[in-house]
Amino acid sequence: MKGLLPAVILLLAFSAWGATWEAATSAHFLVLAYEGLDPGYIAGLAEGILERLLDLWGSPPPGRGVFDLYSRVSLVVYPDPDAFGSDTGLYGFTRLPLPLFGTPRIPSFERVLRDLEAESPLGMLVAGSAHGGLAKLRLAEAIAWTFIVTNMKELPSADESPETLWLNISGLARLSGTYVMGITEIPHGLSALWARECGGEPDLSEPPLWISVDLWASATAYMFQRAGGSIAEGARNFFKCLTGFPEPNGCTKYGDLWKESARSWKLWLSGLEVPSSVRVLYEARRRALWLRFVFLYPVFSQASRDEIQALYGSIEMGEGSGQDLERLEDLLSPSEVVPTPELVEALSSRETSLLRWLGMMGKRGTEAYKTFLKLQALRNTDPAEYLRLYIGLVGKLSG
Repeated sequence: MKGLLPAVILLLAFSAWGATWEAATSAHFLVLAYEGLDPGYIAGLAEGILERLLDLWGSPPPGRGVFDLYSRVSLVVYPDPDAFGSDTGLYGFTRLPLPLFGTPRIPSFERVLRDLEAESPLGMLVAGSAHGGLAKLRLAEAIAWTFIVTNMKELPSADESPETLWLNISGLARLSGTYVMGITEIPHGLSALWARECGGEPDLSEPPLWISVDLWASATAYMFQRAGGSIAEGARNFFKCLTGFPEPNGCTKYGDLWKESARSWKLWLSGLEVPSSVRVLYEARRRALWLRFVFLYPVFSQASRDEIQALYGSIEMGEGSGQDLERLEDLLSPSEVVPTPELVEALSSRETSLLRWLGMMGKRGTEAYKTFLKLQALRNTDPAEYLRLYIGLVGKLSG
């Protein structure tokens, strides 16, 4: 309960705003609340976010645009700033304007699956990423959604501010939306976005640095640590900059530190065992395979689940090889599966999330979507055909 008051203050602030403009209920927000922070500061932070939204819209928000990415307003609570360095540091999320049910920890892959099945967009975000690097991924999602919520004023052009490193909201929204669905278009798109924000042109002669959100999160963590002495303190100060509470020298020092951290992590990337020419495909492929694991989870035996997670953890931490990726793909391509009623029931619980996946990939109205409709018709009449179509559809989406 110690960190509940700041969260409730933010909850009330956004609920009141949503009651004023019905269209706000189609938005997706990240709210950060820390234990031990002064409630007045939290209230000021919420007020600053609302002011930026008002600056952006000036009238009731439009019915289309970045906030159409998700259909629900969500709340994420980080009661402990030191949780950024912990594999069990992420606290549970709920949806606004629903009541805040508490802040349960998320220590296991099974909990991620439950959030996926419950239609949590951030559950989908985590589920579409690597289990072995959750601490970095949690940091990545915190940074991403904080940018989306707070960095909404129009950015200066590259000519006016060639050194700016702030991501623009539309680009970051595309990043987050693509990340949720397994990163299928991120490599060159994010490289170009990053180069544009830095005032330059993308260098396509080598794989882009920002092909991995994990590396992006790690570089961000490094920046925070250099800026604040610790990740938590650096993050706290950075969020103050974003919400109108700048340090004496503003936020300018973060730009140089970000470039420095980018160089460091680029060197780390170059040391991976994967050849540079296939690094982009490697990154996208392993994330697509993780989505396959999520949607086919009930199909695998416990031994297979353990091996898959061990392989994935090794790959995620940069210790894997191309052979590990091939083995992972073999494990995630089930050939002989017995269609039991329990298995069909377990898979059918993921149908709504599978439909969301189809929509995010622009597959509505395609053959893949028609296959999905067949699934629903066959669930109770032909379990064997249901299973065949379900596995085939997931394989096609993650292929």
